Amino acid sequence: MDWQYAGVYVDEGISGTGIDKRDNFKRMINAADDGKIDVILTKSIQRFARNTVDLLETVRHLKDIGVEVRFEKENISSMSGDGELMLSILASFAQEESRSLSENVKWSKSKSAEKGVMTNASAPYGYRCENGTLLVVPEKAEVVKRIFTDYTKNKMTVYQVTKRLNSDNIPSPRGSVWSQSVVSRLLRNVTYTGNMLFGKTYVENYLSHRRVWNHGERPRYYAEGTHEAIISSELFAETQEILDKCMNLGRHANRSVEYHCFTGKIICGCCGKPFGRKLYTTKSKGDRYIWLCRNAPAKCPTAVLYERELEQMLADELGMRTFSAAEFENKISVISVEPDDMVRVTANDGSTVEFLYKRKRERK
Repeated sequence: MDWQYAGVYVDEGISGTGIDKRDNFKRMINAADDGKIDVILTKSIQRFARNTVDLLETVRHLKDIGVEVRFEKENISSMSGDGELMLSILASFAQEESRSLSENVKWSKSKSAEKGVMTNASAPYGYRCENGTLLVVPEKAEVVKRIFTDYTKNKMTVYQVTKRLNSDNIPSPRGSVWSQSVVSRLLRNVTYTGNMLFGKTYVENYLSHRRVWNHGERPRYYAEGTHEAIISSELFAETQEILDKCMNLGRHANRSVEYHCFTGKIICGCCGKPFGRKLYTTKSKGDRYIWLCRNAPAKCPTAVLYERELEQMLADELGMRTFSAAEFENKISVISVEPDDMVRVTANDGSTVEFLYKRKRERK
């Protein structure tokens, strides 16, 4: 039989436990749907998919449209009589291997955390990581000291600190403009005292790979004297006391709630002021959280944003299965809401996504 080459589809460095981020895998399935592929040759089940559900659903779909999948290592064809039974058994082994590997990595990181050893390649602003040790970057360390001093000693607000950094053209940790949420997280980071808190976030499970904040679900480890300090423990403690006091005052005065990942990141495209978070209660729908311009509705025609609805819209636009605050904070720099209800999302790398916020959309 003569074969006609139809291309190679490879996702390098992407886990096979899910297909959401495997762009070339999805491109291959689309090509099969378009009739451009008749037979798919793959090295092994593990190279095709390690999630049993994804594997069987994909193979069944391809089989329904007349596309055969051949697994070289296991010598299985999806078109054979016992092909699906064998795939189910072997895919379960592949998925279990991924789970076991995930547990081993989790155990290794936990043991490293107990010893105060840094395993992540990234370092907080003001430091660089070298052979698992944090080393001070002098010019950035001065910015960190300035932020703590301005907020705690000079009695400036987070908004004022952020505005001053941007006015002085000091690049943010991502090389763009500073946001209030970035400044707030920096002021909360105990790493600047020369100590480290491990386990602030964790991966939910080995299939979703979704990173979530640790509110006590997993152990956390505090290690002292792991690296050179940028600020004193006394200054850090004083800063936390002021932050906590401001948070409590905000709750009492505005019926707002604790820090949210949208804080400082939603900006009014009409007047440039940040959006604030408000809590209100109705008899029919209970407590609901909204975001609106500090000038709205008297001066600005920008939309009032319903928090849960905005989270769902952002999840859809940014390709998340469900909205993740940690993923949002790591990726997004600012959200600008225009008077025509256009929402412009700017990522830390400078890329933008736009979508229309529909005011008349059914609220849930």
